[in-house]
Amino acid sequence: MINEKLFKAVETGKIDEVEKVLTVEKINTTSYYGIKSIVLAVEKENLNILEILLKNGERINRESFWRRTAFS
Repeated sequence: MINEKLFKAVETGKIDEVEKVLTVEKINTTSYYGIKSIVLAVEKENLNILEILLKNGERINRESFWRRTAFS
């Protein structure tokens, strides 16, 4: 699962791993690991990783975001 790999990369603070995982798929903020990755970056005060995650997440358009949460 992509977001689990993302969570592990954020947990270890490896910026290059975070970027590598995000080239495969956009962050899924509706998943446990997707949202926890953002929270963990804040808790670890890793502003570089947080910025990468937020920039990646803003590329998800609202329509696809709501369709995934409302109808899945």
